[in-house]
Amino acid sequence: MIPVLWTSCLRSASPLFSPAAWQRTLPLGGCEKFSASNCSRRIVQVVKAILKAVKAEAGLATIHASDVVQFFGEVLGSQTAGTAVKQMDQPKKPEEPVVGARTLAELLDLGQDLWHSKPAQLVMPDGDCISVLSWTALACEVVKSIGLSAGLPVVPFRGLKGAETRWFLSLSPVHENGTRMISKLLLIGGREIYIDVDRSSSNFVECLCNLCDACGVSTASYRVQLAQQEEAET
Repeated sequence: MIPVLWTSCLRSASPLFSPAAWQRTLPLGGCEKFSASNCSRRIVQVVKAILKAVKAEAGLATIHASDVVQFFGEVLGSQTAGTAVKQMDQPKKPEEPVVGARTLAELLDLGQDLWHSKPAQLVMPDGDCISVLSWTALACEVVKSIGLSAGLPVVPFRGLKGAETRWFLSLSPVHENGTRMISKLLLIGGREIYIDVDRSSSNFVECLCNLCDACGVSTASYRVQLAQQEEAET
């Protein structure tokens, strides 16, 4: 890995990715004055954060944890760095199935029954489970995942079929009809993508189903566990 490429990519992603930030992540005195297990856990957390940001950059989707640790090896120390890589390279233990998780298509079939619900867990295509406390958060995670794995369709993208005059995804926070978009900004593969978040639960799900169809992704790739009724009402 070319150091200049690493430095440019990491500096653009976040100040967290500078060597000084790695030193701040560890307690005063560094690894020598801190237990190896605690130090290693902290390093693993930072490596995961860096790895996620780096993979979002165009052309860097194949970067591995060992590449990140190698770049920062002088800061971490070879023994601790090696421990971090070993922990991250260990095969994942099979995840317990998420009880009651529904595919996006199954959620769409709920219709009005979905209106007063909230998501709790999002199961990704690789089996990872992400805590999502709102439909906005869920939509953002699915859009980012599809964008990084399959690639987004032509943006702006409406999301809904028919006489829709609002964009679901856009390169600017303005709808097709000229109104300002209530949006969140996502960075996907080095691109700035605005997602319209002024939508109901069923509207979000329909947009995500249509996005999956447009990208050739199965709506069964993403499964959602809804919050219990008591949690959804809070």
